Amino acid sequence: MSGVAGAERVRSREDYVQFVKSYSKLIYQFCENNILYYTGSYAADKSKQTFGDIDLILTIPTTLTKTTLKKSLVEFFHNQPEDVIVPFSNSKYLDRRTYNSGEIVTVRYYDKELGYSAQIDSIIARDYAEANFKRKFLNMPASIQGLVLGLVKIAVLENPATELFDRLGIIDPGVLGLDQEYEFNLSSSELQLRRVQYAPWTYKQVSREILWTSANFYYVHSLLSMTSFDYTFVELVSKINSEIKNPRSRERIKGLFASMISIKSGEVGTEKGSEKEKSLALVQQTF
Repeated sequence: MSGVAGAERVRSREDYVQFVKSYSKLIYQFCENNILYYTGSYAADKSKQTFGDIDLILTIPTTLTKTTLKKSLVEFFHNQPEDVIVPFSNSKYLDRRTYNSGEIVTVRYYDKELGYSAQIDSIIARDYAEANFKRKFLNMPASIQGLVLGLVKIAVLENPATELFDRLGIIDPGVLGLDQEYEFNLSSSELQLRRVQYAPWTYKQVSREILWTSANFYYVHSLLSMTSFDYTFVELVSKINSEIKNPRSRERIKGLFASMISIKSGEVGTEKGSEKEKSLALVQQTF
């Protein structure tokens, strides 16, 4: 069994496609203008044949807040028959039929043609720009995602801020006060420039103010102009190690990577868990 839903693993790439095909017909009843995009390990690793769950970017054009949209979607799922949206069998979430967390709505969906159910995580986007940003970020392998998050975070530590602002077309970033610093932050939704307030004489953040945002993934490439996302994980670790200069950068990369790449209880002793252990060890040893 897999994930919060306790559903079976998806047995093949062909089954994955069939699940998405029939699930899309259900979502069409909720919103005719929706678009579903493949993401996660199905898109990032073409050699992978079985899957613990199905990750999809669900684009629903709307002016509603994401919270309101997700609440409406959850209500829609609960109105479906239990042989379509199946109760969870995971003991921690037994008999629940949805799991609403962050930007994701999770269900256990039964495909009548395949004869079994799978966990589907719908990552919600409210417009096509946000959906495209999510695709660009989430379609990278998780280990590369972790490194890219770190590179974005250390951009101002490694480069003059004015140079980065010129590169991104940021005209008025605001003025820094005492114990403040600029910081870029990347999520699956957008790139942000923040003004961070530290406690005096420390690097403990006490507040953050967002000064600029963009949902155009081009700006992530512009910010990290020294880096190509086409490197393998090992190559990218080596390249970053040879180029970063600030000791704080090394600690940030290690910390962000460790928070991004965690080994879940169900992954212990598995190939996936072993790969995560190796990547965590490499980052800790290198930086």
